[in-house]
Amino acid sequence: MINERGNAVCDSCGVEYEYFSSPMLKDEIWKSISNEYVDENGKWHGQMFCKDCIEKKLGRKITIEDLSQYVDTVFNENIIKSLRQ
Repeated sequence: MINERGNAVCDSCGVEYEYFSSPMLKDEIWKSISNEYVDENGKWHGQMFCKDCIEKKLGRKITIEDLSQYVDTVFNENIIKSLRQ
């Protein structure tokens, strides 16, 4: 969920975080941790998770291999930098 200030709110822990600070994961990785679905009326029910909750759900730290093929997106730029340090 995006709040009135334009920040994301984690659906797992409720913490508010900058929308672009959470990684964009490969589809198969995301599907393994989220319960997103489209209802019978075609409405999408998505989820948003902070980096910490993603790692808790995965049971490990995020790796570069987990990131979407769209690694040049703003979502992944800072994550890639931090993983390479």
